[in-house]
This record gives sequence, structure tokens and C-alpha cells, in this order.
Amino acid sequence: MIIHNLDEIIYLLSDSAPRRDEVTALCTKCSAVHEQTMNTCPDCQEDVVWRNSLSWKRIYGDPDRYIRSKTVDLRPLTPLEVQVVRAFGRAGQFQNISQMKQFRRLRAHYADGYLEQMLAWAKLKGWNAFAGGVENSSNYDRWVGQEAKQVGLPGDELYGD
Repeated sequence: MIIHNLDEIIYLLSDSAPRRDEVTALCTKCSAVHEQTMNTCPDCQEDVVWRNSLSWKRIYGDPDRYIRSKTVDLRPLTPLEVQVVRAFGRAGQFQNISQMKQFRRLRAHYADGYLEQMLAWAKLKGWNAFAGGVENSSNYDRWVGQEAKQVGLPGDELYGD
């Protein structure tokens, strides 16, 4: 990944700098010219990021977020993660690293059946409703009681009371 900082380039060019939105830079790998509207080098196909460029930011968004999206794999790994991404993700991936980590933490603490039930409930309500609903202990206790009745146990016997 090649990262250009527009402010540094303008500082180095000092008085001879063209207009801010017309500044270009050379690829550090193949010496191709990078305009601020590019996110891929035309010659070596390397990712290109411009910091402090309004032109680049308008097209591709926040440079730090773009870099993270290119360096961290946000794709779902399990069938349950696929369901969550379909409900709350974006373009077949988790929306961000925080959402992915939060779901994986929830999955480590709660049963898949409970998460699937909460997913069905929160699909139209959004990610925050899903995460909050899962962590609500009364929702989990209610689900455990329902599961116990289906197996033929009173809910208290699951806890050993």
C-alpha cells in the first residue's frame, strides 16, 4: 500500500507547488504518476491512499478507515456470522473491526441458538439492538428456560439450584 501525504508534498514543493487539488505524486514502487483521484496505481496495481486530500476523501472516505478495510479481513467465517453480516453488515463483510470483535465475543459467551433467536428479533432494529438484546441477562434467562422446557427440565435444574 502506498500512502501519500498531501501536506508533506506541498511543503516539500514549497513555492513551486501547483494548486492543492492538482498535486500529484510518484509511485514508490514503479514511478507511475498518482493523481489524488486514484486508489490504485495504474502500473503496479498497488493500493494508493492520499492523506489530507479532499478529492481522495470525497471519493473513498476516511484514509484510516480505508487502510483498515484493506489490511483487516472483515469477511464472515461461520454460517452464523454470514447471517449476522446479511442482517447488519455491508457488502458481504462486517461493518468494521469493532462489530466483528463484538460479535465474536458474544458468540464465545452465548449459545448459537440464542444468538439466532435474537438475530431474528433485531433484524429490522439494527446492530445496537441486537448486541444490547443479547447481553440483556433477562433475555438469556428466558431463552434458557424455554430450552429447558423443550428438553423436559425445569429451568432451575439447568443452574443446579
